[in-house]
Amino acid sequence: MIAIWLLYVVVVGVLAALAAAALERLLRLWRRPVRFVWAGALLATVAAPLVMGLVALDAAAPAETTVVSSLVTGAAMLPTDAVVPSLADRIAASLAGLEAALAPAARRLAPLDRPLLALWTVLSLTLLVALVRSARRLRRRRGEWAPAVVDGVPVLVAPDLGPAVVGGRDARVVLPSWAMQLDAPLRQLVLRHEHEHLRAGDPHLLLAGLAAVIAMPWNPALWWQLGRLRLAVELDCDRRVLRAHGDVERYGLLLMAVSQRGGGLMRLAMPALSESSGALERRIAAMTAATPRRRGARAAALGLAALAVAAAACLVPSPGRLQAATLRESVQPPVRSASADTITVDDSTRTYFEFQVEDPVRALNNVAPTYPVALQAQGVSGQVIAQFVVGTDGAVIPGTIRIIESSHELFTAAVESVLPQMRYRPALVGGQPVRQVVQQSFVFNTRKQDPAASDSVAPAGRYSVRPSSTPRPPTRGAATPDTGGYFEFKVTKQATPANDVSPTYPAALKAQGLTGQVIVQFVVGEDGKPDPSTFKVIESSHELFTAAVRDALPLMLYAPAEADGHPVRQVVQQAFVFTPDR
Repeated sequence: MIAIWLLYVVVVGVLAALAAAALERLLRLWRRPVRFVWAGALLATVAAPLVMGLVALDAAAPAETTVVSSLVTGAAMLPTDAVVPSLADRIAASLAGLEAALAPAARRLAPLDRPLLALWTVLSLTLLVALVRSARRLRRRRGEWAPAVVDGVPVLVAPDLGPAVVGGRDARVVLPSWAMQLDAPLRQLVLRHEHEHLRAGDPHLLLAGLAAVIAMPWNPALWWQLGRLRLAVELDCDRRVLRAHGDVERYGLLLMAVSQRGGGLMRLAMPALSESSGALERRIAAMTAATPRRRGARAAALGLAALAVAAAACLVPSPGRLQAATLRESVQPPVRSASADTITVDDSTRTYFEFQVEDPVRALNNVAPTYPVALQAQGVSGQVIAQFVVGTDGAVIPGTIRIIESSHELFTAAVESVLPQMRYRPALVGGQPVRQVVQQSFVFNTRKQDPAASDSVAPAGRYSVRPSSTPRPPTRGAATPDTGGYFEFKVTKQATPANDVSPTYPAALKAQGLTGQVIVQFVVGEDGKPDPSTFKVIESSHELFTAAVRDALPLMLYAPAEADGHPVRQVVQQAFVFTPDR
């Protein structure tokens, strides 16, 4: 169960991080402290799985709710005139079905328990040893730093480290020697920032977060939460300093100066005034952000999102529930004959899932739905996912067909009309045919497919439905209505750069040695020229980088994309990287 338990912890951690992100944005609308949101996410990620995994559940008993049990066992394929289960019943049935599906996987992964535990131990011990060594090295260096009193505050003066707060119970402010040369107002801002960290107990909070990561170093969600906690600690400290001093411009310039001159100590565990360029931009953006409009509506939406994600985390099946599902499977096990190693199926009307049978359903013919003429003429592709029960005679049982997903009602009608004609080799348990629930997807594609692709398709696989005649080539200039151009996967030849024009490195950023990246989206026309009106920024590390890319775009030239031999407009996403040495 270790592998399933690790996966469960990661899923809970990701959901806890998403809920914390929504709560953080909610609190920042009202300029409230946010560090405890991420501290709570770390605690929930570590503690909740431990509690849920150790709780003894009484779910081992068979379910008493008729509707729910029928949904799980496959008898949920009710006729249209049957009683429709409630939403709560459907949720409970889905969870029970998921638990039943994961239970066999947990048993198959059981041999990995010892190797995974060994790897976990090695990773945690490695991080712990690294932390202890860093703490000892820091203690030795701390003995070399000169104590001093600066503006009435006791500090330690280091040659080139800081500003930061170091230490556990005896935490002290560390100032670099160059900070002593700052003007008195700037030096007081530095001291106020580090003093706020001390007063709020931020060093202990960050060390506790680091301990959580050391306890579960294999969980990527914990590492991300610790990074967000680190940023939240600095955002809260900035807010308190500005509330006392109020000079945003002076404080922002101080942050940039300190970021260029010095660095923090053990950045994940020690509060420090200096930060990476990305974190510095977020801090300055938070300080200068205007009060948004309609804060109440945004706060309500973010609160509902956080509650929804938290509810989803509570519904994730825990390892304890999977153990209960395993016990439920063994309540009425198949009966083995005393004279032969065969299984006797007592109930011929029982419906099985694929993982419960020894030999699943297999298709006996290649009957495929007829491509709707109206959709084929328009070049419309789509997919239908159907669920049904294959009986012991290999035929689809009438009344059990359910459409789970469909891109068009005509595709649905085509699938529903052909399913009664399809024939399968029935599933087998102990050599005897049984009923099995099948989910099958039918893909309607206007492009010709490999004929071998649909000759023999497993029931849980995909049918590629080919049109009866060659589809018409796309009209020249035709484009998707949302973007004005074809996406990359829709063209036969992609647009490629035809000249070496590149954006000009902004002089102000190059002088500071700042690196960055801009990811943009635009449409390349049939003539190979980008359409400036379609320019969209997906990600940018600085507005000056964005402006450089926008200015260079009209000068760029591409070999246009093609679809069936005709030049077409294509949506392009491209990254531009700015580095001083290039």
